[in-house]
Amino acid sequence: MHCITTDLPFRLADGISAGAIIALIALGYTLVYGVLQLINFAHSEIFMFGALFGLLFLNFATQHGITGPFALILAFIPAMLASGIAAVLLAVTAVCMGAARYA
Repeated sequence: MHCITTDLPFRLADGISAGAIIALIALGYTLVYGVLQLINFAHSEIFMFGALFGLLFLNFATQHGITGPFALILAFIPAMLASGIAAVLLAVTAVCMGAARYA
């Protein structure tokens, strides 16, 4: 019984925050579809791609003795470039081709 009373507020907070994130994602998809009349599921993939590259470059920087804020800056720049290139490639290949097919 003690475990339920101590864990319940944390579990409720976790559930509410996860639900809020899902609601924000759904609102974003609704806004994109309402404006473009095209469903674009590419946002989360690009964000995760950028996060993965950021972690890879941060790991690379720390393995080579670069620490502190300079390591973060060094990791952010290639991660932003990689996710930007991935977004452009995805937009050219998937979104534009799909829009041309339905136009």
